[in-house]
Amino acid sequence: MADSFPKSRFPLLASILLGLMLLAWALVPIAGSISLVTGFTEEVDGIHYLNADIEYRLSDEALDALDNGLPLRLTVEVEVRRPRMMWTAATVTRFERVHEIQFQPLTRLYVVESEQTGRRQSFQSYAAAMAELSRIEDLPVLEESRLDPDARYELRMRVKMELRERPDGVGFIARLWTNSSISSGWYQWTLRS
Repeated sequence: MADSFPKSRFPLLASILLGLMLLAWALVPIAGSISLVTGFTEEVDGIHYLNADIEYRLSDEALDALDNGLPLRLTVEVEVRRPRMMWTAATVTRFERVHEIQFQPLTRLYVVESEQTGRRQSFQSYAAAMAELSRIEDLPVLEESRLDPDARYELRMRVKMELRERPDGVGFIARLWTNSSISSGWYQWTLRS
């Protein structure tokens, strides 16, 4: 009895089909939303610290893409600005806090890695990983000594999410797709008046 596919072509066909399935997941836009639930700063011993709670909502399609191996990058952008009457605000400091979350199918864990520190944490569920990423506690922003005592300053922050490309190239199309990332928009409050 003859096989319908020669044995040497079957692994190639399976690889092509798997690649097409992963590419289809890469085409899925990240529909969803990001919102800042609470955000405030406090000065302790001459340093201003940021505390915030962020709510991330991903679409079912984006969650499927994450569960099928595409990493998700979360970027928190923070700026301290000094408003000026006739000019645009002067930026005193600006920085980003970046994390990447990826599902590991072999261990069935969600791994969160900090780009700044390289620290990796594993979580049993997506909800547990996102609960950790949704809280910003005592993040140093800047020293009080860098601020003019007679000036007013504002802190603003926004959060962005984007599906990333995997090292094997899957997800390249997701980066090109117009809805492969979403942003919260800027939230702003007075750091010191």
